[in-house]
Amino acid sequence: MLQGKPAFASAVRVLGYSVMASKDIHGGYAYSGPPTGFVAKGRNLLFLRQTVNPGEFEIAVPIYETAIRLADSRPHYPNEMSATSVRVALLQEFEAALVQFDEHDLADIYRILDLLGNAEGIAELSRFSKTVPLPIQRDIAVSLLARDQLDYEPITISLLIDTSVLQWKRANAAGALGEHERNAHYLTFGRLNRNLPQMKI
Repeated sequence: MLQGKPAFASAVRVLGYSVMASKDIHGGYAYSGPPTGFVAKGRNLLFLRQTVNPGEFEIAVPIYETAIRLADSRPHYPNEMSATSVRVALLQEFEAALVQFDEHDLADIYRILDLLGNAEGIAELSRFSKTVPLPIQRDIAVSLLARDQLDYEPITISLLIDTSVLQWKRANAAGALGEHERNAHYLTFGRLNRNLPQMKI
């Protein structure tokens, strides 16, 4: 939990949702509850809410992403309760996770955009991309090109033509470039169409 005061010295009890299972149903069982194994090994961001009992929390909804995998090392940020401090803490956690897990998981790029909103998220990712290794720069570029940031077209092309890159990342680049080309075609056609002489009937 990022928000609030540092953890108490005493134990904090976290309650999940009830699990109901009926075994021996044709050799299997039925299950109702949050996904099994919903926390990954290492640090996780959990969304909790306090119950009526002090020091007791329960998992908050939505239950299908109750835990977000965080980087192994916690970035430096103050433990403060203001909305601005929490936003800064989340941003730093998502950026640290992107650096650690970028090879196989790009979800933190979209978490940053969701957290900050489109305009501020684009500005932050543009700034952040200058501080990270080339593979992460390329993944950020694909996301920014998909949001009409045309300066990122060359680096997206470099990802697409690099055969050492994972196939699904190259497919992402091809998709962003294809969408960009379609948008450019419609914009160009629209400009040309406005300049054509109009036929009189």
